[in-house]
Amino acid sequence: MKKTHKKILGLFGLVFVVAMTVFATFLPSPEASALSTVTDHITVVVIGSEPSASISNPDSGDKFLTPDQIIDIEYNNIKSYKIILTYTDEDGNETTATIIENNTPAEHGPDSYNFRSIAETYGYGTYVFRLEAVGNDDSALGDAVEFEYVAIEADSSSESESGNPYVDLDFDEDQDSLTEDLKIDQVVITVYDKDGNPVEDMPPIVVKPPVGQVEIPFDDYGIPAGEYILVVQPFNVAGDKLFETVAVTVEYDGKKVEPAPEEEDIVVPSTADTGGLFKNLNISKSDYLITGLGLFLIVGISSIVFISKHNRSSKRRK
Repeated sequence: MKKTHKKILGLFGLVFVVAMTVFATFLPSPEASALSTVTDHITVVVIGSEPSASISNPDSGDKFLTPDQIIDIEYNNIKSYKIILTYTDEDGNETTATIIENNTPAEHGPDSYNFRSIAETYGYGTYVFRLEAVGNDDSALGDAVEFEYVAIEADSSSESESGNPYVDLDFDEDQDSLTEDLKIDQVVITVYDKDGNPVEDMPPIVVKPPVGQVEIPFDDYGIPAGEYILVVQPFNVAGDKLFETVAVTVEYDGKKVEPAPEEEDIVVPSTADTGGLFKNLNISKSDYLITGLGLFLIVGISSIVFISKHNRSSKRRK
């Protein structure tokens, strides 16, 4: 019987081994399986063949206080490109020139240029950069941005204790790195009424960098309450106006700002200052203690005397 069981178990084992061998034969190899999985998740990035060119930095509408800006050009499949500048100064005079020209064929890539050298050549003002490119298929490509490079920005601030308004000035903090034509020597603030007429009783206020906040002393000149326009104009060492002139509107009510009342500190007298028996009627704990002990002694002695007299009287009667 045992031999029969062993033969049956051996037969089942042999069948199991044969079945596993056949199953393994039809399984894909590990390399094929891994390759199939990876292939299903491969992402292929195809660079467009169409020519293109654009200015990615700066953006139109930007305003800069420092010349340390980067001009970025992005292109694809072009033969050449150039940047044409249109510059407008403080007085509205325009200058047009080609400032960058690249005739080297390029398949793809960004180019970057520093704005500082351009700013030092032309100065503060409004800039328009127009990009013109030729694609590999001879197509004409273009892009344009407009921005401002300014010497100063200004804004109104909160009132002082006198009721006078403040003006906050913002400019390139690294004035020493600028050329003499770009460096701010002084800032002149002129006061006008809301109709644009100069306030004759208020002389212009002259400040120099690095002053960043200026109080407009209306109260010193008896200026009536109302709405006023402050024209802020920077100048260089040569006395030339620098772009841009800023107008700031402020309200002056002629009233001083009353400071918040200070809370009075409650002074608690110390025991060192409250000595002396009933001194100045400023009774301390020690005064209460002395008084209590005194009353206790008086009552105690009186009681002893009273009891003693009572005992003597009782003996005499007997």
